[in-house]
Amino acid sequence: MPLRLPPKNKGKSKAPPIDYTSTQSAIASAANDADAWLEEGIKQEGQGERYLSGAKALRHYHNAIVAYAASAQLSSSPSFEATYNAARVRFHLATEHLPAPDCVTMLQEAIAGYRTAIEHAKGDGEGGENVIDASFNLAQALVELMEMVEEGAVGGAGGDEVAKAAAVEARAVFAEVERLQMVELPKSTFFAEAPPETAGDEEQVQEEDEQGDESMEVVESGAEAREMTIVLPSQVLDTVLASISLDLSLYESTSDPSLLTSIEASLTRCLSLRQLIPPSLADSELELTSLTCAAQLPLPASSPFYKTPAQIRETYESLLSATPSSASLQSSYADYLSSLPLDDPTSLPLLETALKLYTSTHSLLSSRLSPPKGIPAYLIPSMISANLASQAFLHLVSYHVTLASSPATATTALGEAHRLAIEAVNTVNVGLKISVRPTGELVATKSPTSEPPSWRDTKAFRDAYLLLVRIRLRTGTTGTSLALLGGDAEGVKQRYLEEIRGDEVWKIGGEGVEEELWKGVV
Repeated sequence: MPLRLPPKNKGKSKAPPIDYTSTQSAIASAANDADAWLEEGIKQEGQGERYLSGAKALRHYHNAIVAYAASAQLSSSPSFEATYNAARVRFHLATEHLPAPDCVTMLQEAIAGYRTAIEHAKGDGEGGENVIDASFNLAQALVELMEMVEEGAVGGAGGDEVAKAAAVEARAVFAEVERLQMVELPKSTFFAEAPPETAGDEEQVQEEDEQGDESMEVVESGAEAREMTIVLPSQVLDTVLASISLDLSLYESTSDPSLLTSIEASLTRCLSLRQLIPPSLADSELELTSLTCAAQLPLPASSPFYKTPAQIRETYESLLSATPSSASLQSSYADYLSSLPLDDPTSLPLLETALKLYTSTHSLLSSRLSPPKGIPAYLIPSMISANLASQAFLHLVSYHVTLASSPATATTALGEAHRLAIEAVNTVNVGLKISVRPTGELVATKSPTSEPPSWRDTKAFRDAYLLLVRIRLRTGTTGTSLALLGGDAEGVKQRYLEEIRGDEVWKIGGEGVEEELWKGVV
């Protein structure tokens, strides 16, 4: 008979569960100090990342925020780490998980947290890296707030002013981050470029070997660079590229000429930074940003960043030949081709090329055998939905272009646009699935969800459904309304009409045609 050992920890009482209802209830239910609460927050956040999405992930993220708040409250001095970590978790919840308008409230809390963390970092004497990290994240959060408000995540008056204020502050913060990084960069470059070995006595060589090893680690890993408070050129480049992206977005809505000057100056700084970075780390993203600027902006021919349409296509083709499996590059190229004039039959080859690129992007995003690297699984549905909507839109363009010369071809294109739009609507799970009755009417059936849909998924559903309505207005079918979108449907309709005003379908149809079609949609 085998020897029976006594159970481990027999007689020891198990620690009572922590009450995460609030910060105070958590502190009262566990005899933790500030450091223990910080460790608990990191543990809870890790559990949230493990579950990725769903109710369990949300619960652990909520617990992490409470634990970080407890750590900050019990700390003997202002705690940058606890405050910063709580803001990060709030930002993640707002941008990836929560529905509207909760996402906006959570994002505003994250912004407030980053501001507090910056003040703590300035006051603790630790130096610039904590300020830089928190400030960069603050700028990103402000950009997200601007976009959420502009896209209708929250109703009510004053949205335009909130978005404008967020954009102004984000631009200022990005500029300050770049300034701080450039102050630190010369010091960091000295360490990164230090030789791993130098002549001297054995003790000095050993000490400098260790310093050289650390320097090599900094070059190889951006994460370790942050731990060692060293700023790398690639990090400065990331800041400038993020600033350019914001300026591009603002120019699209304002056409402010000062933004052109700002973007050109930023691109010039990017070229200087690129000389300090291995090409494999810098060229692809910088080339894509430069291409986007050339494609979207009315740059003068004298600008070093100006490219003719033929040069833009040639550059895209060259980049694709080097990285044929890049979904972002294929999608960007397709977006560019879709922005060109497509209003007559001679443009059909361009349209077909764009459709092939979108189709290839869809295959890359949908692959189960080799899913896209670096993209969380819960983000894929909204990306696929947007891709299908882009394909549907181009088929709608094809319908208008071929209607006069080949009605049969036009009818086929409209049918394909309708099919793809329905698929785009159903790709994201917001609790509804759309189908079509034999009579042509739409039917919405409830689809179970484990949690309220995130704003990201809700927006993808809304955009795809509005495109579906736009397509169906040309099929002569009935039974299509905006009631499924809930809330201020009329406001959503007016915002959508402003968004599509002047696009290729709008231009082909002629002035007033699109608005007339939408009059009966309620």
